[in-house]
Amino acid sequence: MLETRGAHPFVDQETRLEPVDMHYADLVSDQIVYHLPAGFSVEGAPQDTKISWPDHAVFVTKAVTAPGQITFARMIAHSFTLAKPEEYQNLRGFYQKVAAADQAQLVLTSALSH
Repeated sequence: MLETRGAHPFVDQETRLEPVDMHYADLVSDQIVYHLPAGFSVEGAPQDTKISWPDHAVFVTKAVTAPGQITFARMIAHSFTLAKPEEYQNLRGFYQKVAAADQAQLVLTSALSH
């Protein structure tokens, strides 16, 4: 949803000789509520996350559980339009951490017997 493209963020090159044009500063946020089937509960939710590239970008996630549901909220903001080649490793590291955080897993448990 935040364009990290799963396990392959757009910054998968080892090095960069040209600037990265982000076109504009941006803020994207989303929130989704999962309603669990009867008899299911959350055993393990992803940890709340804050990943920062100071003065450039931030990524925040939060999971809130309640009986019968879990709510996920995510926000990513970048305040720059152009990343110079010498900033590429910081940009790459930031988006690799975002992609890893985006892969956090939710563990459910069932009260129903098999």
